[in-house]
Amino acid sequence: MVKWEKVPTTVREQTLASLMESGVQQGIFPGGVACLIQEGAVNVLTCGILSPATLTGKPSEIFRSDTLFDLASLTKVAVTLPCILLTVQEGRLRLDDCVTTYLPELISGFDAIRKREITIHHLLTHTSGLPAWRPYFAILRSKEEYLQAITVEPLEREPGEAVIYSDLGFMLLGWVLERIWGERLDHIAQSLVFDPLSMKTAWFRPRDTEEIYSASVAPTELGNEFERGMALTYMDKLESGMLPEGSFGLCREQLSGLNWRLEPICAEVHDANCYYGMQGISGHAGLFSTIWDLERYMKMWREQSLIMEPLCQSAVRCHAESGTLKRGLGWELYANELYGHTGFTGTSIYRHDRMDITVIVLTNRIHPVVKEGMIEWRAALRHALFSSHTN
Repeated sequence: MVKWEKVPTTVREQTLASLMESGVQQGIFPGGVACLIQEGAVNVLTCGILSPATLTGKPSEIFRSDTLFDLASLTKVAVTLPCILLTVQEGRLRLDDCVTTYLPELISGFDAIRKREITIHHLLTHTSGLPAWRPYFAILRSKEEYLQAITVEPLEREPGEAVIYSDLGFMLLGWVLERIWGERLDHIAQSLVFDPLSMKTAWFRPRDTEEIYSASVAPTELGNEFERGMALTYMDKLESGMLPEGSFGLCREQLSGLNWRLEPICAEVHDANCYYGMQGISGHAGLFSTIWDLERYMKMWREQSLIMEPLCQSAVRCHAESGTLKRGLGWELYANELYGHTGFTGTSIYRHDRMDITVIVLTNRIHPVVKEGMIEWRAALRHALFSSHTN
């Protein structure tokens, strides 16, 4: 059942409610919280339950508008992107700076000549040539070890040649910020973004905060079974010679020896690289927040109030494309001037500046296991809510 903060009065609000109900009924996600912002007017709805009673042994708890979510890759556009743009705005960084200016370790490993060419712009647009993902979490336990692993990782393409959506690239951006500001990434985000925008529930490592004990928190997967499967697939490719020479080395004994989480993950980051290897803080994942704080964050993009207008506008125009993929700075670009981003846990943000419409959807679609159908559901949502004929 859908519960609105305010009585819905527009076709878009009714459409959003119908889509959320449909997602629950189809079993794509157990529930969630969604927000529609149209010409500055904000309306939030809740739908479904946090976790099946059969799993917890307790009465099913419904979602609240202040439920805290693991935002997964929304961290890339809600933390790393604005911090990079604000650092540019402060004159401490340029988008065409070489990454090795701040992370000189990269020139001491494999593909050093090509890695010298990687710029901040390449990382933001996912055109660095770095691989998308690696199961570093199986054996590495610090950002220093992760940086060393990326240093010896072969590039898959020339810098600037193609779009490869890469967690590794945004890890690097987080470390660039830490080198420039001399602080940990969560502290940088707090001072540059969260405090100025009055985002009170934007946290890395929420278990470190006292407020978590009274909060409603959306659980994610029952253990890290999905990424375990990804790691096993990686091993298959490694053993069959399908990966480039020099790719991250791993053996099955190391995978089986990992202290895999088996219980429902809640108030801990789901992403295994962030959890095991970087203690919950990374440029690619780790942020938790509520729909209300994301509404405050997206208001900044609407008003262009914290980041200067030219930087905001540059971030949402096309900088790179490969096939049907189009990338701005951080943002993914869709048809008809729509931009946005998604997170693996079931989170998404979409914004259309000319129509002045923002949609934020937070679900826990990987609870208790990863569900199919989310890609198609998101595509239906974008079509239904951002078509010119919808009022």
